[in-house]
Order: sequence, then C-alpha cells, then structure tokens
Amino acid sequence: MAVFSDLEIGAGNRGFAASFLTDPVVTDADPTKVLWDLDVKCRGERLPFESGSFALVIINNPYGYGFHAKDNTDALLQEVRRVLGDSGRLEVLGATANRHSRLTDVRRYAAQNGFVEINTVFGQDAIKQKFPGHTFYTTELVPTSPNFWIEFRA
Repeated sequence: MAVFSDLEIGAGNRGFAASFLTDPVVTDADPTKVLWDLDVKCRGERLPFESGSFALVIINNPYGYGFHAKDNTDALLQEVRRVLGDSGRLEVLGATANRHSRLTDVRRYAAQNGFVEINTVFGQDAIKQKFPGHTFYTTELVPTSPNFWIEFRA
C-alpha cells in the first residue's frame, strides 16, 4: 500500500496545500482551472487512493462540490474517512459567505459522518496569522478571505 502524508481535494487554481506542506498530493476534478501541476484529476467523492493512504486531508474554500448537498457531502466525507489513516485529520477552510462551505453545514455534515472537531480558528485576521503570506482565490481567480478553519479527527 502506498502511504502519503497529505492530500488536498479540489486544489483549484492556486494549490493551498503546496504553499504550506512538503510535497502534498493535490487533486482537482477540472484541470482547466488549475494553474500549476496537478497530481491527480479526480472528484472528491471518488478518490483513486487506497484506504488509509493519508494522515491529513485539506479542503480549502470549496466551490461547487462543498457542504451544501447532503448526498454529495456524505459521499465526499465517507471517501475522506476511507483514505485517512486511523489517526488522520481533516482540515476545512471556508468563508461563511460561500454557500458551499457555511460553518454550520461543515460542522453538521462532519459530525454526521463521524468526524470530531478538535480545533477551530475564526476571523479573517486569525486566518491570515495562521497562514501568513498566502492569498486565497476563488475559482474565478478573485482574491477571497476565508474566515474559518476547522480541524477534525477521523
């Protein structure tokens, strides 16, 4: 079994994980929106990795597939649980103005799928301190400001 350290699902146009982690695996379903080398083209609900392959999964400001439709979200989170190791962590960054990543929805769906919240950071200034020097972008390359980061244990 191949074991990796970190995975970003839906890396989009800027690759958040690549800014802070050493050699993460980055994925996106639409390679036309990716402005750098994509490791794997796939949807988050169908990850082509073995069970227990990752210690950390990151979902950054999801657009278009996020935490707004129960069936898709359950499939996404079940797949995240599958690829995480027993002590794996899920990190979600979001903007409450983004209907795909509302804080209450992220928390509710994560809990319904067996994730336990272990750390939370609120506010744009706090996010900037946690991830200094990183500019966040929407899919349309518009700068945006996530205002929450939640860490969950699988």
